[in-house]
Amino acid sequence: EGGGHGWRPGEFKEANCGVWLGSAGCVTPLHYDLCHGFLIGVRGTKRVTYFAPGDFRALYPRANQPELSQVDLDLWRQGGEGAEGT
Repeated sequence: EGGGHGWRPGEFKEANCGVWLGSAGCVTPLHYDLCHGFLIGVRGTKRVTYFAPGDFRALYPRANQPELSQVDLDLWRQGGEGAEGT
């Protein structure tokens, strides 16, 4: 099913693959990937949090960019108010 958000199992397409590199201090907002990719860490650390595909709607997708969440994950981890989407 893919959760109704654009991704379907078995739709691997090499042309959709990406490699993501970032510099120190790079922060990526909570999102789901529209394509397959490789995250490469050359130096330092990166915190990655995975959610089950069925959790898609609970991540408050943005209306104009549903692959991005309205949730501020760092604020949510700290128990801050307003961390969830509005």
